[in-house]
Amino acid sequence: TLIAAISLALPYAHYAYSRPDIEHLAPGMIPFIMGVLVLIGSQSVKIKGVSAVLLCGASWWAMAPTYSGWTCYNNPQCVEIKVSGDVLIIDRETANSLTLLNKLTEQFSPDGQTFIAAPFWPGAYAALGRKSPVWEIYALFPRSNAFQQAEIERIKTANPGFVVVLDFTVGGDEGTRFSFTHPIVANYIKDNFVPVSGFSSNPRFQTYRSKQSGE
Repeated sequence: TLIAAISLALPYAHYAYSRPDIEHLAPGMIPFIMGVLVLIGSQSVKIKGVSAVLLCGASWWAMAPTYSGWTCYNNPQCVEIKVSGDVLIIDRETANSLTLLNKLTEQFSPDGQTFIAAPFWPGAYAALGRKSPVWEIYALFPRSNAFQQAEIERIKTANPGFVVVLDFTVGGDEGTRFSFTHPIVANYIKDNFVPVSGFSSNPRFQTYRSKQSGE
């Protein structure tokens, strides 16, 4: 069981290097906790009891502040928004991002046309029920010229109605910007799509429409 727990934890280890925040590290904690329980399972009843209480307390202390139900309870910063037919209560920043997507979709992709959300916003496709036009929905690491050219061909075939580029860095690393990791695709978007403004007050959301889409 201990070996199985270690094996399950390995696929999540890369988050320690790419996205070391609590939301991404949390999935790897489940097999880790299973392994800890296996180790203390062979101890005396007293040690097992104390260890279990400490483990539970540490888990609560680490996760309670990030639990949406806790943070949104009587919190005016949380709002209701409809996502795929369901009404969710979420933080205002996330709600604003979804509102941005909805506005862009209504204006530039109203008839089921796809769009691009780059470099790391895969949830955007799920929220709107659209298929990604590109293979890489989480474009965090640099790619070869050949790979980028293949992605461009997929974009041409799919003919997306609009593009949203999140001009963010991960962990403050400038090398994680989309213009650095995928410069050929980024330049293609700038050359073949029209920048649009007025959809978001956040300058890090770079929005474009296809040349075929109306103003």
